[in-house]
This record gives sequence, structure tokens and C-alpha cells, in this order.
Amino acid sequence: MEVGGRNVRNLRWMYGHGMTFDDIASLDIPYYKILQGLYLLYLETGDEFFRREYQTHCAVEELNDSSYLLIGDNHMGSVSECSKYLDQVLELALSCGVRSVLHGGDIGDGLIDPKPTYTNFESQVTHIVDDYPKIEGMRHKIVLGNHDKKYRNNGFNLATILKNEREDIDVLGYGIGYLRLQSHLVSLEHGKGLEYLPDWYLQPQMRFIAHTHALELGEKIIRIPSLCINDTEYNGIRGRYRSGCLILNIENFSNYDIFCLEGYQFEKGFLQKTKEKSFLLKK
Repeated sequence: MEVGGRNVRNLRWMYGHGMTFDDIASLDIPYYKILQGLYLLYLETGDEFFRREYQTHCAVEELNDSSYLLIGDNHMGSVSECSKYLDQVLELALSCGVRSVLHGGDIGDGLIDPKPTYTNFESQVTHIVDDYPKIEGMRHKIVLGNHDKKYRNNGFNLATILKNEREDIDVLGYGIGYLRLQSHLVSLEHGKGLEYLPDWYLQPQMRFIAHTHALELGEKIIRIPSLCINDTEYNGIRGRYRSGCLILNIENFSNYDIFCLEGYQFEKGFLQKTKEKSFLLKK
């Protein structure tokens, strides 16, 4: 569904004939395009129903922890899957007192580059549900990525399956989800990450983005490294694409909070801190 005059009318027609947001998403219309259509319908009609639908499915969730682990792109079921990397970053998180994990998507391979033991969608989905680590007291918030959409397109909606099978995993949506970390609006995204989000998106104070497999600490855009096996050199930039994770610690002050980010990457199988940066966010 391209978002424009006729297709916005099509979206209005779908709602008018009793279809729900999930019904429309099941037609394989990209999540962000449905949200954009809802936003444009609200501007066009002033109908509060469309505003409520837009806000509801932006999935803003409140979290009040002081520390978080950020991971992404572990591609379970692929030839590049590396379970020991995932285990090591979770051990790091536990040692730092972290109990909340923010996952930027592509938890699975989606039959893009499968291991010989996971050559159909059902076996990969079962692998994710059964073998993604479950640690008592640790919760995972995840947006699903482009690899994960392959399951939905072939009859296995990973969002629904994880909701039903894994009580420790909360799916925020496909492509983008929103969280408030101690009242600060942030986005958790999977994609290339445009420099600026279009105005119909909620505008976060900070964006955490997986997909590129790079570790980058920008001014507002934070790129999450992958947890699958990557080459030490990629595109001629040594080290940037090494697998790893981020730890976020939030320090509180009267008029502002400081987001302290530490980047960790694997070197010869060992996890090492390679980057750190702090950001001042006004309350």
C-alpha cells in the first residue's frame, strides 16, 4: 500500500468495513505505512478514532530501570548464528545488574541463509521459541526486523507466536517501537535509519537502531552491533562491524538525566569495551 490520496482512502475503507489493525497488517502492508496512513487520516478527518489507533499501535511502553542491554541481529537458524556470543553478552548484563534487554530485531534468519538443521520456517520458529535464552527475572523488549517478516509472510507470525509462547518477551511491533525510559521517549528500530524521522512518527529524544550490524554512537542515532558472526573488516572500516552489544546506564539529576552508553565488541572470542559516550537529556 503506497501512502497517498487513493490508498489512504483504501485504508479508511478497510476500517469502515470492520477490519482491525492486525487484519490490515496480515495483508503484508508494511507496519510503518499503516501508521502513516492513520496519521494522515486523522489530519484529513479530525476523527479521534484514527488518532487513538495511531497512538495505540506506536506501542509506547514505560520502563523505569536504570540499566539496559541493547542487542540485535542474532539471526537464529542461520549459518552465522553464534549462540556463545548471545550467552556472553547476557552474562555481561547479569554481572552489571541489568534485567531489561532491548532487542533491535532479526532475532531469526527467516530462511535467508539457513543452517542445514533449520531449512524450513517451522523449524526456525521452533528454534527461536525453544532456544532463545530464558533467564529468570530478565525481560526482553523486541522490534521485529526484515528477516523476521519472512516468517509472517509464510504463515508464522513471530509477533503472535512469541506473545503466546514466551512470557518473558514483549514484541513492540515490526520495524519500529517506542519506549519511555524513565520518562524519556526513545525508539527501538530495525532498518537503515534515516537521519530524520518523518513528522508523522513520534519524535524520540534518542533512537536505537539495529540492522546495519555496525556499532556507532552518534549524537541522537545509536546503532546496535550484531550478535551473529561478522568479518573483522567490512567495507574497509576495521572493527566497526565486529559483533557485540551496548550497555545503557541512566544517571538521575534534578533537571536532567545522563544516558551513559558503553559499547562492547568481540575480539578473538573475547568481549571487550571499545566505545563509550554520555548524553545529557533534559527532563
